[in-house]
Amino acid sequence: MAQHMRDEPPSGESQTTTLDDQHASMARVRLQRSARDIRRCMGSYQLDDRIGGGGMADVWSAWATRPEPGRRVALKRMRSELGVNTHYKVMFCDEARIGALLSDHPNIVQLIDFDVFQREPFMVFEFVDGLSVSRLMRLSWVRKRTMPLAAALFVAHQILSALDSAQNATDEQGHPLGIVHRDVSPENILVARTGQVKLTDFGIVRTRGVSRSTNPGGLKGKLGYMSPEQIAGGEVDARSDLFSLGVVLAEMLTHAPLFRGLDELELLTRMYQVDVAALESSELSDELRALLERALNPRASKRFQSAREFQLAVEEIALASGLELDEQVLQDWFSDLDVLPRHSGTFRVASLRGAERDPHLLERIRRVREAFLSGADAPLSLEESPSEVRRSPLGVGPRANPNPFEPAPRALERGRALVPWEPEVTSARPQPLVPVARPSALTFGAPAEENALWSRSLRRGELANVLCLLTQRRQSGLLRIWDAVREKRLYFQEGVLTFVSSTAETELLGRRLLQAGLLRAAELERGIANARARGCRLGEALVAQRTLRPHVILRALIAQHEARFFEVGNWHEGKLAFFSGETPGLAAVRVQAAPLELVFRLVRQTYSVGELRKLLSDLSEQPIQRAPFVESVDERFPFTDAERRALAASDAASSLNSLVAALAASADVTPGDVYRAVFLGLSCGALRTAGHFSVRLPAS
Repeated sequence: MAQHMRDEPPSGESQTTTLDDQHASMARVRLQRSARDIRRCMGSYQLDDRIGGGGMADVWSAWATRPEPGRRVALKRMRSELGVNTHYKVMFCDEARIGALLSDHPNIVQLIDFDVFQREPFMVFEFVDGLSVSRLMRLSWVRKRTMPLAAALFVAHQILSALDSAQNATDEQGHPLGIVHRDVSPENILVARTGQVKLTDFGIVRTRGVSRSTNPGGLKGKLGYMSPEQIAGGEVDARSDLFSLGVVLAEMLTHAPLFRGLDELELLTRMYQVDVAALESSELSDELRALLERALNPRASKRFQSAREFQLAVEEIALASGLELDEQVLQDWFSDLDVLPRHSGTFRVASLRGAERDPHLLERIRRVREAFLSGADAPLSLEESPSEVRRSPLGVGPRANPNPFEPAPRALERGRALVPWEPEVTSARPQPLVPVARPSALTFGAPAEENALWSRSLRRGELANVLCLLTQRRQSGLLRIWDAVREKRLYFQEGVLTFVSSTAETELLGRRLLQAGLLRAAELERGIANARARGCRLGEALVAQRTLRPHVILRALIAQHEARFFEVGNWHEGKLAFFSGETPGLAAVRVQAAPLELVFRLVRQTYSVGELRKLLSDLSEQPIQRAPFVESVDERFPFTDAERRALAASDAASSLNSLVAALAASADVTPGDVYRAVFLGLSCGALRTAGHFSVRLPAS
């Protein structure tokens, strides 16, 4: 009766309703009752309130009904719209398995149960009575308070401990899992009332132990916290998580978003290029700035190589600053912010040990996963009773507002989860030609050759040498390459290739998107018209009209940039001219690779072994020596391991022919490795020989 009373109109309002209104009201009541019935329980757990969620699942606070009635836990269940998809069900089981394997670490949220209710799998976690770092930073921002250095360093230190454990985790047989979290963000870092810090949400983890791949064109992670390689769709490893934690630490220290953009495309571009202007204007010490610059290096090889290495650097800064890194610093910070009041005037002591692994838990996860993979429905419920709910003072706590900082009204919401998205693939039939608009910077007006710093004929064997010299001299300007029918322009800024333009219509963005099947001809025509009307670039217009997602456009621009550059390696004749100080006049999307690495890749992709042998034929009997400034072929030169071994053997060889002969029986080094190593070594100046085709270029 009380339920019906709630659905009656308030006193004084008309009681007259139509039959349709009555039917709609009755249907609404049935839906409400159904929702309450669903929320009432799942297996041995009674659901309370929804406390968070992401693109794949929702998290509820819940209470255990057995074997320990009244125990508060957090229950994670997949979103109903995804539950019909076997792929997501398997991902959900994989997340549970990883959680079970990692639950013995005190800085990782503990998975305490896994069960199935009405063929719907769910996970049960310990409950963290506290805040996420996202919520904590938002409260700090609202109260206009900055996070103490000790508190920020302690949070980073504890999460690095969790990442170290994850990076070194093994499966049931002791094989390395190679875990990459891929979603290290303030929302997934939980801080308990006790001051203990925990990492949660391994829902999009990448590991050797499970089948996990992003859909073609997909992007997984949270805006504002992804590494450049993650945004570009490249291979990610543990160093990607260290980059993400570097972003979190920078925001805790500067009390401001590290990356900003007026739209998603601009934000993704700034993240990909690691535009950290916010650090330049911050009042950080030189030591902290150096720590963050290393953690946030665009190239993974220049970052901290392990969580433990990063953690030791944090400890050194804390020691030099006389700071103690323990739970007390966070407890004091909570008190200062007037959040998370103490229970009975005291804080509970945080447990420093995780619980032991439950072998039955892993077995239950395995059974359900196999059922999904086989195409069968999971059982309505598992036969055995749920494992004992182990007592723990911590667990998954309330999720935060995803955006703790909003610097401007038009700023993009940050921290938003991105779920897998697959673009519509059009027919493989040839697309009709569409007139593609050219930005003004690509409509070439030839600069006067007499204004060039230098000009010369293009010789096949010298191009790599020219590119290496421009890079090593850190020159800025335009390298123009042309022949009778085509032209390329390569723009450099302090030796870094920033933009490549081309007269080839097949290399324009619209053509490439058509060829890749990412959009239809009609959509491209509409995008071109919108770009002209708005005075913007084609990619921006395609995003604005919702034809393509921003990360798809960004990846297409990166691929376009690389393709234009590497195509130069196919040229055999033409002319070169360099114009100092010239800029492209467009916002550049540069490739996140070391400048020399691009040149080395160009040679590997466009020079055959036979061609290299021919180019080096005049030097085959010449002695090869290392340049005086090169004691060893170190990280300055991006040789492959096989090429490094070939160069190491060159010290004992009297000539190129003798070097090839000496390594003929080697299983690790081929003649092609030797020719590439010598050609690249001579091109970049790491090697020298009396008859080498060394290019002489005037200084700028």
